[in-house]
Amino acid sequence: MLHRAFHRSFAVAKRVRNETGIAGKAVSVASVAVDLARTIFETLDQKTVMLIGAGKMSELAARHLKAHGVASIVVTNRTFDRAVELAREFGGTPVPFERMTEYLKLADVVIGSAAASGYLLGPAAVHDVLRARKQRPMFFIDMGVPRNFDPAINVLDNVFLYDMDDLAGAAAGNTDEREREALRAEAIVEEEVENFWQWFTSLDVVPTIVAIREKVEAIRQRELEKALASLKDQAPRHRELLDALTSSIVNKILHAPIASLKHHDGREGTPDLVVSARRLFDLEPPASSPDDCVSRRHCRSEHRQLTSS
Repeated sequence: MLHRAFHRSFAVAKRVRNETGIAGKAVSVASVAVDLARTIFETLDQKTVMLIGAGKMSELAARHLKAHGVASIVVTNRTFDRAVELAREFGGTPVPFERMTEYLKLADVVIGSAAASGYLLGPAAVHDVLRARKQRPMFFIDMGVPRNFDPAINVLDNVFLYDMDDLAGAAAGNTDEREREALRAEAIVEEEVENFWQWFTSLDVVPTIVAIREKVEAIRQRELEKALASLKDQAPRHRELLDALTSSIVNKILHAPIASLKHHDGREGTPDLVVSARRLFDLEPPASSPDDCVSRRHCRSEHRQLTSS
């Protein structure tokens, strides 16, 4: 039972991801930064990230970028030992804080999270860096409080500047979209839960159908043998005809009750055909607990009460 339930849950999760956009938009600031970088650059392969400061948010953003193909990371920090430590963690290069602008031309993505009383980079410095880079685009992510980068650098061609407010706003918009997709996901889950319960309640039907067929077949065989025993000089052809005739009659008689049992879904308020069929055909209780059928209906009833509340 649990084996089937787990496998169905995996299949439902896959269906939700394939049929909805619930996982299509980033909802963390770090993930949004990665999505924006991938929009600006066709690919993050062979790109370089520079961390200015060693704040937790910038570290997390760099980690996400590294996971999406960034080739190298340069780390600069006022405390050089911390830059060395963080660079070692990323397999990157530590740079003395006072030499930051010398290495800036290597960076495609610049993440700032240093503590500073004023802007660390302004339009003039970035203009010179762009000229050295032959105007290749640069993506600045300002996570500093107060801000590390002068907002005026955003007016430069091939410069894209986002601060924490921009990233948080994009993340909030993505969260709203995910919530809308979650409603679609819930509908899929409810549909699949209903399918599972139908299978679950049908477990009572199968042994009953088998028991009916076995009992009726045993009766047919006994009566057939009696009839054949009373016939004299019976030919093999006669036995074949009688066997086919009685088998056909039994199948036609059982067709309607067995079809009803197969389509029985065990829903609340419907007649319990399984119990009725066992009584009508005078069958023994199933090998499993006689309370199984009731227990399944009880479980299903509890599930519906929980989901409705």
